[in-house]
Amino acid sequence: MRTDLVNRPQDGSAGRSALLVASAVNAVAAIYHIIGGTPEVMYPVYSANLPPSSAGVLDILWYQMAALIVGGAVATLVAAFRSDWRWPVAWIIGGHFLVVSGICVVGRAIVLPNFSGGFRRFVFSKSRDQQ
Repeated sequence: MRTDLVNRPQDGSAGRSALLVASAVNAVAAIYHIIGGTPEVMYPVYSANLPPSSAGVLDILWYQMAALIVGGAVATLVAAFRSDWRWPVAWIIGGHFLVVSGICVVGRAIVLPNFSGGFRRFVFSKSRDQQ
């Protein structure tokens, strides 16, 4: 019998609690993205005089991001109750958020009005006010 597979830290209630919190945060982010962000970002795209192919690409990208957030909520919820899913889900979703956050904080996505722009204004507003 392999003893290294018994009593792993991620099998306990702490791992379940962390993944339940992650699932809740993803669910709130999905709701905000779809309900709050769509009127703010996509309605101006729809009303702009863009070529249909450009508006279609932006529409697909917007809802693909929404699907990724919803998928993250579902995956972390499932992983909270299936310990064999915990490490793969944590690495994939954690890595995704790390890369996206790094891109936003470094400044490559400053112009995005919804998440990254608001995050940057919130994080860096004190340093700008002091200058």
